[in-house]
Amino acid sequence: TEAGSSSAFIIKDGALITKPLSNEILPGIRRNRLLNLAKQIGLQIQERKFSMDEVYNADECFISAATIILLPVIKADGKAINGGKIGPFTTKLRELYKEILKAQAKMI
Repeated sequence: TEAGSSSAFIIKDGALITKPLSNEILPGIRRNRLLNLAKQIGLQIQERKFSMDEVYNADECFISAATIILLPVIKADGKAINGGKIGPFTTKLRELYKEILKAQAKMI
C-alpha cells in the first residue's frame, strides 16, 4: 500500500481507498491534497489497508509522490486493472491537481 517514496490508492465502487497515516506511511502533501480533491468530486474516502486482490479487482489504481502528481497504474503483477484502462476518476483527479499547480505557479 506504499512504494519507496509514494502513496498507493485504489478506487472501487465510488470509494477512494488508501492506507491510513501511521509510522508505516509517509504523510505526503500530495496525498492529502488528493484526498481533499477526491471528496470534492464525490468519492467516499476509506483510509484502511487493502490487499493485492483488491488492487487486481479495483476500478482504478494510482500512486502519488512528491516527484509526481498522480501516476495511473493499469497493471500489477502482470494482471490488468480495469481492463488495462485509466479510469475517469484518476483522469479527473490528475487534471484538477494540474490546474491547482498552474494557478500556484502564476502567483509566484
